[in-house]
Amino acid sequence: MPDVREYLDVLADLGHPVVQHLRPGIDMSEITRFETVTSLKLPDEIAKLFALHNGTDFSGDIFLGQAQFVDGFHLMSLSEAIEAKEIVDEAIEDSPFVADEPHAFDRRCALPFLDDGAGDYMVVDVQPSSKRFGWIGTFLHAGDSRPDEFSSFSVFLAAHYEAAIEGVYRTNSKGFLDAPHRELESVLGRHKPAMENKRMESNG
Repeated sequence: MPDVREYLDVLADLGHPVVQHLRPGIDMSEITRFETVTSLKLPDEIAKLFALHNGTDFSGDIFLGQAQFVDGFHLMSLSEAIEAKEIVDEAIEDSPFVADEPHAFDRRCALPFLDDGAGDYMVVDVQPSSKRFGWIGTFLHAGDSRPDEFSSFSVFLAAHYEAAIEGVYRTNSKGFLDAPHRELESVLGRHKPAMENKRMESNG
């Protein structure tokens, strides 16, 4: 599977300047401190992501479209992720009071790591005891959240890498990342659990 650098290289080849706006990574000691204080655990792939790039630098004349890590979402720093987790946790806790059933992430420990800038996040399960530890989902502040969309960050990244090399991801003259929704969902769907299981069965 492609790593983060390979994925960013493909985006750069498309004319998307996100790598120019990513901050330097943090020291692993900061990640260890987070895990010690919270008793949570960053999956190795997410820890390596923050160690490579700790969020997005929006200083200067930059548009959100130029800073997208994947379609619609930019990379957060670990400190931003921790702050956003509090918001997500409150929304999950309050959900039974505003809906007829528990939130999709009820009893889950979801850490945001990608942000759309409007209250929606891509999140990762960071509870070490969870059977879905390391799985990636989408938290929507005003809609049906979708936990467990990808079985790992590597699978998530491979799906978006495939969208880039197949020409589903495109850029405009300003370098904004864009993708037709149906085409992108078709590519991403190949990497979601049902299709992933079918591929494993056919390869077995």
